[in-house]
Amino acid sequence: MAKKDRAGERRERAKQPFRVPDLGYYILITDAEATEVNYFTGLRDSLAKEIQQRQVIKIISKGAVDDLIDRCEEVVAKHPQYAIPWLIIDRDEVKDFDDLIAKAVKRQMNAGGSNPCIELWFQCYFENPAMGQGSGQCCSRFKDLLYRKARIEYEKADEKIYSLLCKYGDEQRAITWAKKRFETSVRNREKATPSSLLCCTTVYRLVEEIVEKAR
Repeated sequence: MAKKDRAGERRERAKQPFRVPDLGYYILITDAEATEVNYFTGLRDSLAKEIQQRQVIKIISKGAVDDLIDRCEEVVAKHPQYAIPWLIIDRDEVKDFDDLIAKAVKRQMNAGGSNPCIELWFQCYFENPAMGQGSGQCCSRFKDLLYRKARIEYEKADEKIYSLLCKYGDEQRAITWAKKRFETSVRNREKATPSSLLCCTTVYRLVEEIVEKAR
């Protein structure tokens, strides 16, 4: 509550001016409660302090995807000329995967979808993921990889997941593998939908854009 001056009149708090982030004002929305949030929080915090002032990454999570898209639009509306909105979503968590991605794109949002799950993207830090993996297989395979490479048991709520991936894996190679898999899958389908692109992820697009700008 604003304080009163000596005449008893209420003074408005001075509004903080919006500092334009010249490297991007990213708004990430995800229905995940931990894994994706921890990963992108780790990515953001890994950037140099000077870069973090120039490249803002805001994460909105927890809730139905439709509600999150609406909340994202509200944030974007405040700074539409600077905001870069992204929907981060897993196929295995969402029934209307294709429809929700189409809705986000229609509202001028980018989509980072993983089919079946974000652990597919994590696998890319260590290997070119095998085709035909379901969600359970994908998580199990990444768990085995992380333990073999780092002797660490994987936990979906691990707040250090991003730093672990970078320390024991290879981020640039992950981007290369994910990009090739996606481009090949799209090329081999006459009409590709997000759910038809099995064992593909487009999260690499967002990660590549952020790390390239930070260099």
